[in-house]
Amino acid sequence: MKRILLTMPFLLIALNLFSQDSLEKKPNGFSLHGYADLYYQHAIQPAGKENPTFIYNFKVNGALRQNLALMQLDHSTEKWKAAISLMNGDYSRYNLSSEPGFLRHVYEASLTCYLNKKWSIQAGIFPSHIGYETAISSSNWNLGRSLVAENSPYYETGLKLNYTSQNNWSFDLLFLNGWQHIKDNNREPALGTHIQGSIGKKLEFSSAGFIGAEGADSIKQLRIFHDFFCTWKKDRKNEFTFIIDIGAEKNDPDHSRFWWGTALLYRHHFSERWKLGSKAEIFSDPDHVLFTTPSPRAKPISGFALNLDYLPCKWLIIRTEARFLYSGSAMANFNTQPVDHIANFLTCLAFYL
Repeated sequence: MKRILLTMPFLLIALNLFSQDSLEKKPNGFSLHGYADLYYQHAIQPAGKENPTFIYNFKVNGALRQNLALMQLDHSTEKWKAAISLMNGDYSRYNLSSEPGFLRHVYEASLTCYLNKKWSIQAGIFPSHIGYETAISSSNWNLGRSLVAENSPYYETGLKLNYTSQNNWSFDLLFLNGWQHIKDNNREPALGTHIQGSIGKKLEFSSAGFIGAEGADSIKQLRIFHDFFCTWKKDRKNEFTFIIDIGAEKNDPDHSRFWWGTALLYRHHFSERWKLGSKAEIFSDPDHVLFTTPSPRAKPISGFALNLDYLPCKWLIIRTEARFLYSGSAMANFNTQPVDHIANFLTCLAFYL
């Protein structure tokens, strides 16, 4: 059944799109979008060639690199929307390393049916329903993603049923392959939930959940997770977002492993062209559920980041960020030596098509 759900969007997209003579935007609902970002990262000592295992974006130090290059083709009608996006860069190389072959380059391949003005159903590969930050760096307040974003799903595969109320509150129920999987790694189902909406013009809330088995069928690790964030637009120049995640995984009747993380984001608009962003965060995964560190039992990782954005024109964003992370235990090995902190300067140019 899961293979059929994954194959159908590709077939329908192929029939609708590639019979056309041009990929440029047309009155019948075709649109083409592109995005790319280039970055250079300098790591202050101690420095390694790559950032630790719990960071998947802007991974490489000391070289000009491409983090994400993305091309998306959409076709929309009153009842249907087909979307296919292909990508390349360090994001797909590191974050989709467990996916087979060509699927590592698929950002989205989905088909949406609008049942009426309030109900819709989406099938295929699509961005995750969990979290505030996305894989597209220019849409985030800070250039480097928070640790809660890096260690929760960026993408998912399955079915999503959506209901949007008259006051624009959105409710999702998802049937998924698992925790950030295109190719399923077990036979157990996974479920997701999402509620998002706003109160007035200043407060926005999101509550997203996940429950499902991770790992091979013989392991039967049940994972339960919840993500919550709240955004407060204080005024036209100042915005705050608070994020908190908590998860648990049970792999035997008597033992569960927990992790949690939180982040506070702030953005100030100097003008339409200049923006300032900052971030304070803590992430704790003592039992190595999501990633492994040199320490047998890892202590929380805390960090701070400050970045400046400049938008010289509509199709270009120039961003610079300084970031510092610290843990009371070793978080990585650089040149075979364990380190308990890292500090980076990161510069990125993001382009739109």
